[in-house]
Amino acid sequence: MTPQELADAKEEALRQRVALLPPEAKKAFYTLVTPKLKDPDTYAVLNWLCIAGLHHFYLRKFVHGFINLTLGTVGIIGLIVSIVTAYETGVWIALGMMLVIFCIELPQLFSSQRIVQEYNNAMMEEALTTL
Repeated sequence: MTPQELADAKEEALRQRVALLPPEAKKAFYTLVTPKLKDPDTYAVLNWLCIAGLHHFYLRKFVHGFINLTLGTVGIIGLIVSIVTAYETGVWIALGMMLVIFCIELPQLFSSQRIVQEYNNAMMEEALTTL
């Protein structure tokens, strides 16, 4: 099975578990889980700014987002300083740093639907275990 098929199967299994809940428990489940669910389109839009790492913050992956934001900021500042001071090697180092971040983050843009679905599945699983 592909990762997407696994995420779909997990979501379907969770939906079936929710369907078996009594009405009061269903209401409590949806009250608990609805504010935590994330939108794949929002994640994808934030991922377009991949050097900033905002998509990681959206899914509450603060350490990953902070590292991404820091490296991206250092790369941009390094690029500006290198251009202003005419330090050609610094320009290439800064561009290289930003390219590495871009190459690491680009696959997440194409997998945004599955990444958010897995996050939402985890939130639903957590909500079901707390009921």
